[in-house]
Formats: sequence, C-alpha cells, structure tokens
Amino acid sequence: MKLLKNNLVVVSMILLTSCGTKVYQKLTPEYIPNTNITHQVSEDLAISAMIQPYKNELKAKMDRVLAHTSVDLLKDGFNCSLCNLVADITQGYTADLYQKENRGTVDMALINYGGLRRTFNAGDLTVGNIFELMPFDNEVYVLDVKGSVVQEMVDFLLKAHVGHPIAGIEASSINDIKVNGQPLDLNKTYRLATTDYLFNGGDSMFFLQKASHAEILNLKHRDLLLAYFENNPAVKVNTNKRIIK
Repeated sequence: MKLLKNNLVVVSMILLTSCGTKVYQKLTPEYIPNTNITHQVSEDLAISAMIQPYKNELKAKMDRVLAHTSVDLLKDGFNCSLCNLVADITQGYTADLYQKENRGTVDMALINYGGLRRTFNAGDLTVGNIFELMPFDNEVYVLDVKGSVVQEMVDFLLKAHVGHPIAGIEASSINDIKVNGQPLDLNKTYRLATTDYLFNGGDSMFFLQKASHAEILNLKHRDLLLAYFENNPAVKVNTNKRIIK
C-alpha cells in the first residue's frame, strides 16, 4: 500500500511538471538588405554557364517564324488592323471547332482592347511575338447570349473610348446592328467567343454574365493564335468597319 502511494506521488509530480508554463524564445529574423542588380554586380560565370543551354533552347523556340504580314498591324483607334485580325481569328477558329463537332457555329467574337499588348510593323511574326502580344494566360470561352444582350454589348462598344476588337458584327447604333450581314434578332440566341477575363466582368463588361450558357474550351487565347498562324503563314487582314462611330 505504501509503495502504491509513493508511485502516485511520483506520477503526480511528473504530470504537474509537464503541464507547467512553457517558455518560448522569441526569434528575431535577421535583416538582409535587397541586392540591387546594377553594373556593379559582377556576373556569376558558373551560373551563366549552367543556364546558357536552356537560354539557347528557349531563344530558338521563340525566334521561330510562324507567319508574315505585308501590312502594319496597329492599334490606332476603332476597327484597327490588329484588332480586326485578332477578333476574326478568334471567331473563325472557334467556329471551325464547333462545326467539326457538328455543334453549329460561333457567330461573333469580342476581345478587350487592352489585352493586345504590342503592335507590329510589316514583316515576320515569331512565336515570341505572339507571347509579347498576349502575355496573359486568358482562356477562351464560348457564350450563348440573347440578341438583347448583343444589343447591350453594342451600346457599350459605341460608348467606349477605345475600339475593342469585335468580329461578326456591324453597327452604327443600337437600332442598326447586323450579325454576319443579317439584322439582329433580339429574341434569338447567338454564340459569342470571348475570354475568361471579359466573361468575369473585366473592363466593366458585366453584361456577358447574362449568358444562358458558358463553355470554357480549355484553350488559351494565345495558343489559339499560335495554332492559327502555324497553319496560315500569310496574314490577311479584313479592314471592314465593325463599330461605326
């Protein structure tokens, strides 16, 4: 009995000790100032030698010529050559995908003006040029939208201060809208190719969220252009006016 009492005392002391207040040591992080990359920082030759083969490989891929344009591709206001080209490619490429799957067609395309990040003089277009044009990983969406939403979209485009790229539409007012040459039917459902950025309300285009159906194609917009130019090396620009102000 005495042995049992002694054991209980020992166990109690251990438990009390283990449940005592713990003492934490506060660690102060060591401050290391940023290193400014200037001409005063010497090159690390070992690192440069290690990455050089990868730089050479990447450069060869980016410098590969995809297509040639005989005209300047510019962003110089409404219905600009670069805007028309990108919108037409987007509509045409997605329309071909749908037709090959016997799913109808895509009637129009809408891209945002700010999504085109550079222009081009007449000459060759390389893989790297397309990455410069579209450095973002925007995904391609195809939306089902009522004619009334198309009318709202045209109203937005007519009031905009920049010429957002559009294909498949000609309009001078909200009461004078043609879709692929036919008068707009406010009750008809049309298919619109665009990007996830705009579908999610980018550039205040919240009207696109009224789509009755939205399908993501698991295709980056940049990859769509790369694939198009790969198969169409002679660039042709349609200069017809879409939004007439």
